[in-house]
Amino acid sequence: MNQTHPYCLALPLASCATLAVFSTCMPASADLSRAGTSISNANLSITQSSTWGGAVVSYKYKGSEFIDVHDAGRLLQCSSYANAGWSTFTSDGYIFKPSNRPTINPNQAGDALGNPSSVFYVTQVNSTTLTSKCKPREWFTHSWPGLDAQGGAYFDTGRFIHTVTIIPGYSGNVTRMDFQLNPPVGGAWRTEVPALYMLGTYNHFYGVDAQNNTITGLTTSGINATAYTPASKIGGILATTTSNGKTIGIYGAQESQGGDAGTRFVCYNFAASSSAKIGTETTIRTLTAGQVQLYSTYIVSGDNPTAVKNTMVSLYNAGLR
Repeated sequence: MNQTHPYCLALPLASCATLAVFSTCMPASADLSRAGTSISNANLSITQSSTWGGAVVSYKYKGSEFIDVHDAGRLLQCSSYANAGWSTFTSDGYIFKPSNRPTINPNQAGDALGNPSSVFYVTQVNSTTLTSKCKPREWFTHSWPGLDAQGGAYFDTGRFIHTVTIIPGYSGNVTRMDFQLNPPVGGAWRTEVPALYMLGTYNHFYGVDAQNNTITGLTTSGINATAYTPASKIGGILATTTSNGKTIGIYGAQESQGGDAGTRFVCYNFAASSSAKIGTETTIRTLTAGQVQLYSTYIVSGDNPTAVKNTMVSLYNAGLR
């Protein structure tokens, strides 16, 4: 549980408590645009980017923005990690990725040099649903067969499909996120569904056990992730402000193989970079190139942590995981 996590070229990637991590952040001269295709209701407004792989560049609850758009490693997106090679942290939380320890890290939005993934489409299906498809870029800036020596190239055979739906009920505060991953190469894969990078003010974290109707404060700082697993294996993780104000959380995550990704949640507070993060990760699976993987999870917003916890409990009581 205390093993060092891999990261790359900026803020830590998405992490699990014991193994790999995923896309991370890189210093940028200006924030990415929040422009794109949007859906909304009385409480929520969500935008997928037509430039950055269909990743979510804006997620607002009652006008309050959650998403950090400093670079292509942040946002709300899907990221995968295979054939792990460990990276090394520097004291300020940035990381050095040795070129002789290759990894594969297809990233929905783009790569560490600021190159966007190739977007096939971002479409508003109806008033409550967005969907996108992209050919992801390799995040790491190292040489790998078929990749640029200078940075991440496109994965010609890899595809990410990301669908966002505002679901009925629950005061209009819940969206379902569906992800489809076609891995570009065979290997041992772990996927983050999703990685949710937030503005740095959302730096207080809680774990929720939906079956047992409990909420637990979590403490984390810098490059060291805090992992949370509900005792019942059914629950989520959430982030809020110091005043326990507007709150966003990830509830559950199901895999098409029948596994439950939502038993492994993580949170980070990158205070030096004015960013924070929550995520949920899949179990490690050996996949062949192009083997379709499907994942589903829920994003829950509310006025405070208790309100979000109560909504997660309501989702559980409705049989939704």
